[in-house]
Amino acid sequence: MTEQRMSARLTTLARKRGRLPALVTAALVAALILVQSVLASLVGWVINLLYVWASFGVAAFDDFIGWEPSQIVEPFLSVTLPFAIGVFVSLWLIAPLAEQLTLPFVFTRGLLASAAGALLVFVVSIVISVVTQIGYGFDIRGFGHAVIMDIGTTANVFIFTTPIVLFAAVLLWLWLRAHPREYEVSGLIDEV
Repeated sequence: MTEQRMSARLTTLARKRGRLPALVTAALVAALILVQSVLASLVGWVINLLYVWASFGVAAFDDFIGWEPSQIVEPFLSVTLPFAIGVFVSLWLIAPLAEQLTLPFVFTRGLLASAAGALLVFVVSIVISVVTQIGYGFDIRGFGHAVIMDIGTTANVFIFTTPIVLFAAVLLWLWLRAHPREYEVSGLIDEV
């Protein structure tokens, strides 16, 4: 009986309309974070190159190391992608934006979307830490250190990406005001 209610609830959630605006918004957030990461990586590489050149002169370029875009892939897969998925789920199922909302509610739902993204980053980080610890022979002290680092990563992600999500939420809200939906918008937060 409980399983039937649970599967019916999941089916209802999966059929919920409004996923496209939430998906586009989350994809744009992820794209902007990716562009920021690439630019920060390039700037860091150039600064390092200039520092080495200023310190050691032309001889430093004998062991020249080019820019490594692979340094962007792991953070994108382990941080940016889970964050964007959390934002998407929040803007689609938990607290979707509607044109009739006022700006304070848009900000609140944007903060909730950012928190959902950060929470998913934390969960993914913990899973990665557990798998890594198992690979090295589980050590509780090492796992404790990893969890502390995961908390720091999650806090930083929330702090540095929340303005991007708030900006995206306001842009989505403005777009929805110009293009009203033909169906009622409600999320899990509206049903409580």
